Amino acid sequence: MPLFYPPAPTPQALYDGELATTGSAVGAANTVYLVATRELLVQAVLTNVRCGFATVGGTGHYDVGIYDATGTNGAPNNLLAHAAATATTLATATGNQTPALIGGNLALIPGRYWLALWIDNATDTIFRPGASAAGRAVTMLGTNAGPLPALASSITSLADGSFKPWIVGLLSGGWS
Repeated sequence: MPLFYPPAPTPQALYDGELATTGSAVGAANTVYLVATRELLVQAVLTNVRCGFATVGGTGHYDVGIYDATGTNGAPNNLLAHAAATATTLATATGNQTPALIGGNLALIPGRYWLALWIDNATDTIFRPGASAAGRAVTMLGTNAGPLPALASSITSLADGSFKPWIVGLLSGGWS
């Protein structure tokens, strides 16, 4: 008798393993924040990337997106999808934001990804996990004058980051 294995369940969301929003911090102007996700084990469809601004945040412009992990040693490389074509596309916002991706939903294959957030000002207060959780996350940050660039390698001074924004990829059939 052949063995039957049920299909792997579709994950509820794409994130780094920490979803708590126990704090907030002011971001830096023209900064891209990148957070490595846990490995996606099955095919899934990304519908949006969500981030959050505290009540005093969201005064400038922002972009959210997703990069593949095909760079050296699994670093972010190619921008697969994002929500803002220009710095002014996504306007003032407070609370959790879930903008639509340019081009609609994105089919993802199993692998690792990097979720990204870009802001253009130093007044936005971004939701983040507590300091102890942020230290466990794999994060990077760098400078970019516009929304998320096509290649992570074009982000100026891209390096390991100490700040981890609360950011999550929403998957079709998952939770929102």
